[in-house]
Amino acid sequence: MRFSIIIPFFGSATQDTQMSASLEKCVKSLNNGKYEDCEVIISTEGECLSSSRNAGIAKAKGDYLLFIDADDYVSDGLLAVLSRYIDKYPTTDIIEFPVIVHEGAKDEHLITFGEKQYTDLQNDYWLGCKAYDHTYACNKVFRRALFDTIRFPKGRKFEDVYTLPELLEQAKVLITIPEGLYHYVWNSNGICAHATGNDLLQLLQLHNDVITKWDLSIKENFETYFLHLINIQITVYRKTGKNIILPPYPIRHIQGNWKMRLKAATYRTFGIKTLCRLWKFL
Repeated sequence: MRFSIIIPFFGSATQDTQMSASLEKCVKSLNNGKYEDCEVIISTEGECLSSSRNAGIAKAKGDYLLFIDADDYVSDGLLAVLSRYIDKYPTTDIIEFPVIVHEGAKDEHLITFGEKQYTDLQNDYWLGCKAYDHTYACNKVFRRALFDTIRFPKGRKFEDVYTLPELLEQAKVLITIPEGLYHYVWNSNGICAHATGNDLLQLLQLHNDVITKWDLSIKENFETYFLHLINIQITVYRKTGKNIILPPYPIRHIQGNWKMRLKAATYRTFGIKTLCRLWKFL
């Protein structure tokens, strides 16, 4: 079997009429392509997204895994598209395809890619492709063997951000493609909408650990990554009033829109603590 599609449907969602309707739409979108070499696993075990996904992994029989959230859906023919690229790149371990992020919200936007193969997954992909800004498990297909020793962390929000670096350490080849589309529907009751300061603090610490482990601070494109982390640090400080943990990496080139350039200039002149204090109420 080529694909196992794991759809977590856990906890109170099983009693939610609206979620049941979303699940029906999700499953229907998978069937629209009439692709048969697959199985759909509706995982209802556990009380969190990670435990439900992990239960689905244990049941999966396919060579490749997709994780689709029950309130999202995919474009017609996605599985056929992915199968074609697997045939074209038989050594690939991960395929990433376009995603509409926060569909239905004011900040809805499309992330799309060119067709490209990556073998340096830490420098060229994580930094060069800005993978840290689209760590979603849902717009990727993974070789099943990558999960032989890896599971999603229980009790953590942003579980995809924790898991993707581990998968990149196991994978040898990743490709991005311009075809297929995942519709990530905004949910005001979802995990990201209710992240606490402590959740974001843990996320920031994870990024710090990745920088250290992969020695990224000396790599090309690191400054863009660091500017991304500055935004997380400011939000942590805004929500907690403390917990400044981002190390003082140098910024030599100021990039981005005017707000990001102002933040970068303030950081470079006064440091991270002053930056957080000035931007706390903005």
